[in-house]
Amino acid sequence: TYAESSSGSSKILGTNQANIDFIKDRKINKKLSFYNSVYYRFNDSSFAGKQRIQKSLGFGYYSIKDKNYSFQTLIGPSVIYQSGGRFCDLVEYCGDLVQGWDLENIFKWDINRKLNLSISDVHSLANMGQLRGSNYLKTKLNFFPYKDRNLFLSLLYRYSHYEFTSSEPTKQLSFQVGKRF
Repeated sequence: TYAESSSGSSKILGTNQANIDFIKDRKINKKLSFYNSVYYRFNDSSFAGKQRIQKSLGFGYYSIKDKNYSFQTLIGPSVIYQSGGRFCDLVEYCGDLVQGWDLENIFKWDINRKLNLSISDVHSLANMGQLRGSNYLKTKLNFFPYKDRNLFLSLLYRYSHYEFTSSEPTKQLSFQVGKRF
């Protein structure tokens, strides 16, 4: 939400933001898998690239896999599409489909029956012009208060830096309540 004065200056009063992350992998053998990922970000306060979709397909490799913890590396080609915002028309590649590569590392640890931790770091390398790569780090600590583990409470930290945004990264800490289906 913006408040604009008669002098033409604007001030951000509040923002609408959303993130949807989807990763699905299909095991080929004990260590190797094929993955499909989609990351969607919406940030109403962005002047260029309010909406960002990143799609990737590739192979994953479990360097560590145990009953309680795992470490997986995913690598594959990706496409990135950013659009929207007041100045999207003025920013090179905003509104264009950009090809690139993704490198993702995922660490998961079931600490005990009621607590687990996941850390995911996605680094994307865009293959067009002077675009910088992007980085999206997500750390999530889940607490399951009941034995059925359907209801959870989460502490979530996100660090992100994208191609069309300012050089300053975004840091976000949030608390979530949810139910698994």
